[in-house]
Amino acid sequence: MEPGPDQTLERLLYILSALGEMAEQMTTNPNPTSSIRAIMRMAKGAFGIGKGALFLYRPEDQVLELVAEGTVEERQPGPLAVPTEARRYFLAEGGFPIAEWDEPHAALQEFLTANAEALTGLPHAIWLPLAVNRHFLGLLMLGEKLSKEPLTQTELDILILIGRQFAVALHNFSLNVDLKTANMQLGLKVRQLEQLYDISRDISSTLDRTKITREVIVRAIELLDARKGMLLTLSEGGNRLDPAASFGFAESPSAPMWGAREGWLGSVLTEGTPLLVEGGIPTDLDASSCIAVPVAYQDRVFGVLAVFDKEDRAGVAAFAQEDVPLLVNLASQAATAIENARLYELATVDGLTKLFIRRHFEQRLTEELRRAARYDTKVSLMLMDIDHFKKFNDSFGHATGDEVLKLVARTIKASIREDLDIPARFGGEELLVLMPETDADGAWIMAERVREAIEGAVLAGPHGEILHVTVSVGVATWPVHAGDEDSLLEAADKALYRSKQAGRNRSTMWEDSPVA
Repeated sequence: MEPGPDQTLERLLYILSALGEMAEQMTTNPNPTSSIRAIMRMAKGAFGIGKGALFLYRPEDQVLELVAEGTVEERQPGPLAVPTEARRYFLAEGGFPIAEWDEPHAALQEFLTANAEALTGLPHAIWLPLAVNRHFLGLLMLGEKLSKEPLTQTELDILILIGRQFAVALHNFSLNVDLKTANMQLGLKVRQLEQLYDISRDISSTLDRTKITREVIVRAIELLDARKGMLLTLSEGGNRLDPAASFGFAESPSAPMWGAREGWLGSVLTEGTPLLVEGGIPTDLDASSCIAVPVAYQDRVFGVLAVFDKEDRAGVAAFAQEDVPLLVNLASQAATAIENARLYELATVDGLTKLFIRRHFEQRLTEELRRAARYDTKVSLMLMDIDHFKKFNDSFGHATGDEVLKLVARTIKASIREDLDIPARFGGEELLVLMPETDADGAWIMAERVREAIEGAVLAGPHGEILHVTVSVGVATWPVHAGDEDSLLEAADKALYRSKQAGRNRSTMWEDSPVA
């Protein structure tokens, strides 16, 4: 029995009202998933349709993915493959219904064949491709009416309106997502730039190469969300890479590491280009992925900065290509800081012992005494001389004498306060340590610590014999024992002489002529 005019009018008013609600859902609800579900319910109710499904197109994978969950019976189909010709067909038909009673287009037939199993059980009475501005967005699938009656032309026209409105809303949402994504990426880049600025400031605040390399590794790991990293530098002969600093390894990589021009890092040095790899990493590093970039200053590559195994919520992930520029930028800043530190060392550090040279020490002594006078603190000085040093040179040769000097210097640096005390080579076998903010008692404790550490150190002689080294130490404190730089050095020297007179391998505090 055909519906009367009143019933038809009532039905159209219901559909138009539902259409208005759909439009409101699509334009006001920021959550597309909830909007889609609500719209599907309205569409089915408006047209008296039993089943419906909405698939959105993923262009990166060329598939249609079900998003209106719960609208198909029993099972949730996987993504539907969309061949190129089928996508073009859907795009051309965008906004116009495709009815099952129509003879299928060749491109549609290809789509049906490619997804025959996945399409089983899906609604197929009316398919509505969704497209805007030559962009294919998805496919709305509707089953037949519960009354088994076909859709009228008026209902099809209204369905076209729904599809167009639906497509515009999806397109706008897509643009909004793209904008949010772009803003997130911009915010990430800003944060990364802020991190790089902080890193540059921190590594430029010191001229200590050891501190710089250590800081660079830690910050590189933080910047790239890596698990571990290392900074390798070319040996003096340029034939191997040695680890200057590392972090995150169970054991520090042993030196020499690898040949400079061979192996998996060879291209980083020879070509000066970054390396992004998964696999092929030496097994002793226990890593699956790596970014390695050259550390270069004015086209001179002198090292490699490498990070391993990117942290991910699921565990370890591979690094991405966009991670490479971050590490390249950091390596560039590190190279400048390391080169500045190297030039500073050439001007201030003794090449053999790696302690400060006398001229630099004298400058620092003047500065520290001025600071102590301003803030009413004390400054102490220990002057030491290697006992029987001439015997080492005469008995074992000057090479062994040099090794003795280096052993004593290393022991001194390991025993004093790294960020406060100032060790120097005063001349020949005489070494000294300036101790700011240190009174006589503290200086005496420090002098004994250094002397005992040197006494406990051993050195292998040229023929395998064990050599023992001792030092005599003189200690003086400003302003207790001296009033200026020269008198402080003189007081420490006199105390040193007394240590030698008393049998060597001992520390002596100068107290004969205290200054009021």
